[in-house]
Amino acid sequence: MTTEIVVATRNGLAEGPDGAKYRLARGRTLGDARHPLVQAHPELFSPYAIDLPYEGNDHDGPSAGGRDDRGSWPEKVAEVEAIAEGYRVQLAAIVEGLHTRGLVPADLDTTTEGWLAKLVSDILDRSRVEDPSSVDQSAADATAPEPPAADRPRKRAPRRAAPRPAAAGDAEE
Repeated sequence: MTTEIVVATRNGLAEGPDGAKYRLARGRTLGDARHPLVQAHPELFSPYAIDLPYEGNDHDGPSAGGRDDRGSWPEKVAEVEAIAEGYRVQLAAIVEGLHTRGLVPADLDTTTEGWLAKLVSDILDRSRVEDPSSVDQSAADATAPEPPAADRPRKRAPRRAAPRPAAAGDAEE
């Protein structure tokens, strides 16, 4: 299949027959001659030739027989499956570690896509708020009562902007 490519001859906005707006940059915006905008406004475009000479044999290269330097498709598929299995093993080890530490709630639906990533994110978010190495959180809460509203620090007013230096052309008085 051959594609006729066109290039915009003007800068600006153009509206297609469906009401969509397109920004055109002269000499840079390329399009397919079959596009509805090009069909509706052929005066905004001119033919664009691409010259990529090739003097090789068409039967060489990766598309010839489905082979390339890295091996055949069955070999590639086997390699990808081996990599995927390695990832499965790593993820299973993470899940097992979280289970043994009691970090996976019993009511968690482990059949939904992305459950493990969400669980790990939730665990990390909790660890930022509560330091896991600290003593029992309930005991810490009992020993450190919250200060009354009057003892809390007041919010500060926003800082004033620093004066801008005078520009080189400004006259001093």
